[in-house]
Amino acid sequence: MLILERHKEERVKPKMKSKVIFHSFINSDQKKELFEKASTLIFPTRYKKESFGLVVVKAFSYGIPVRTTDEGSLKSIVNEKSGIVVSNLENLPNAFENILGNFVNKETAKYCRQRYLNNFSLEQFENNLVSLFK
Repeated sequence: MLILERHKEERVKPKMKSKVIFHSFINSDQKKELFEKASTLIFPTRYKKESFGLVVVKAFSYGIPVRTTDEGSLKSIVNEKSGIVVSNLENLPNAFENILGNFVNKETAKYCRQRYLNNFSLEQFENNLVSLFK
C-alpha cells in the first residue's frame, strides 16, 4: 500500500496504528501470506488515472473487503457490498472503523469472493473475450 509519507505520519498513523500494519514492497510469497491473514485491505490512491486496481481484485479473490478512494476505475470495482469508497484520504480513518464494524464478516467475505468469480476471474475474462467475437 502506498500512502504519502507526510499524510501517513501526520494523519493516518496516530489514529490507526494499533489496527493497521503499514507495508512497503512485498514479494509474491509475502503477498499470499498477508492476504490469507488479512481481514480488510486499505488501498488509498491519489492517482487520478488509476487504471485498474489489481490488488483490489486480488483481495476479492480471498474474500477480503476493500477500503479505497474514488480515483480511476476503483469506484466501479468496489461497490456498497464489497467495501467502502471515499472521496479523499482525510476520510480514511473513519472509513476504517466502518469497514471493521460492517464488512468484516462471513457474508461479506462470500460476497467478495463471488464478485471476484463473477466479474474478474480468468474464466470470466475468457468468457467475456469470446463473447466479443461472436
